[in-house]
Amino acid sequence: MLTWLLHWVSAILALFLLLTSLGSAFALLPRPFGSIWMELHLSTGTLLLIITALRIALGTVHGQFAILHGWITRSVALRNFLLILAFATAIVGLLLYQKPPLGKVSYFFVIVPMPTLIRLDHDWHNFAIGFHTGLACLLLVLIILHAAAGIKQKTVTGKVRLSEMIWPW
Repeated sequence: MLTWLLHWVSAILALFLLLTSLGSAFALLPRPFGSIWMELHLSTGTLLLIITALRIALGTVHGQFAILHGWITRSVALRNFLLILAFATAIVGLLLYQKPPLGKVSYFFVIVPMPTLIRLDHDWHNFAIGFHTGLACLLLVLIILHAAAGIKQKTVTGKVRLSEMIWPW
């Protein structure tokens, strides 16, 4: 139950982050949520980072994080790479946050002020934004592959219907 819940919460958070940020990153859509966009993006990304770290830790403890073992199947490798990429994308996003010298500070869901962890000069900050965007694009591709593999596995084997993947009880 816990792994199922963490999986779907992670999926919702990741899709929210990708859908509300990549469109504006490539100037395809206006930035959603106006002035609170960065605060919402930063809070959601930090929450995804915490949940992903928990999922990696739980998978390692229960022997499901197969990168630490000698064997790997394609689906396990994809899942593990997806988790590592989500973690890396969130870490880079957290590290590139710069508290504005004259603007308002962002808060973690309006509760805790978000600190600047590393002060970056303008060139490094722009590089980090590009790197974060590139990781997010790769993450989107892996999420699509992950969903397609799950649908294919469940429909080909006939063992479990798609509805049971979403709500297994």
